[in-house]
Amino acid sequence: MQLEMVRILEQSRGELDRKLAMSASSKDRQIVEQQKTINELQTALASAETCHQAEVSLSHLQGPGSSAGAVKHDQRWNDLRRQLTEFTMATQYDLEMDRSRLKTHLAIAVEELARYKEFVSDRLTRLYLEKGASGAVVAEGGQFAATALR
Repeated sequence: MQLEMVRILEQSRGELDRKLAMSASSKDRQIVEQQKTINELQTALASAETCHQAEVSLSHLQGPGSSAGAVKHDQRWNDLRRQLTEFTMATQYDLEMDRSRLKTHLAIAVEELARYKEFVSDRLTRLYLEKGASGAVVAEGGQFAATALR
């Protein structure tokens, strides 16, 4: 019976470790994907900025009649900058929410594990007291397991 409780405790701990590892690896993949998107947007922004500067320089060389193209390009550049900012803020918010949720899950899991350990320890102690002298060998092993789990 004692061994079964210890086995159940170890099994639940293993499941908890697997769930946390799967959740962490999933978040890592999401972070990598979002970082790639951010890098692509930053590259596009840098390219647009370079084009904008070239068009502004060209419009100054061509004179006052070509400023409409520069204004249009400036609007596109500002739109791209706004999109990058919105994406970055949304990504940061999502990651912070996931981080908060994972921290909550971790705290709950740690608390559950502590309760499981306490339950097994109490159960082993109760079995030790019930067995008395007739179960001294098993009780010693049970008592050892109970103190080792705390």
